[in-house]
Amino acid sequence: MQSEAKIQQDAFTEIRNRYPQTYGLFFHVPNGGMRDALTAAFLKGAGVVRGIPDLFFLWAGNVYLIEVKTPTGFCSTDQKLIHSVHASQGFKTYIFTSSHDIVSFVSTVIEGGELVGFDLFISPFADAGLVPKYKAELREERMKKLGKAA
Repeated sequence: MQSEAKIQQDAFTEIRNRYPQTYGLFFHVPNGGMRDALTAAFLKGAGVVRGIPDLFFLWAGNVYLIEVKTPTGFCSTDQKLIHSVHASQGFKTYIFTSSHDIVSFVSTVIEGGELVGFDLFISPFADAGLVPKYKAELREERMKKLGKAA
């Protein structure tokens, strides 16, 4: 099975080769990975936010948010919260588990096609009403990590 990184890299490479006009409009914001405490603190202060989607696609005045997962992958509570926060501002987050589906989505957007068929890929967590629930879950997770009762 391919890793999330490989799915993302394959999609990015194909999209960049097929649609060079997406340069600067289809991109990844590095937001994860192993870091020492000092670097992590600096990045947090510079605006890094846990749970931000893997890929951003800006096209024709729209913002498309893409989360990449393996077929057996799942969203963290941080990601669920971000999907619901984005939904509260009218943005949909799409979850894709293959590079083929990502390329197909981007192609459809560029060609002005209907996205109705992609509704199945909209994050089930992209619901503004879920923001309080995921904030509470995160608070509980962080308290457990600190060894305190919630």
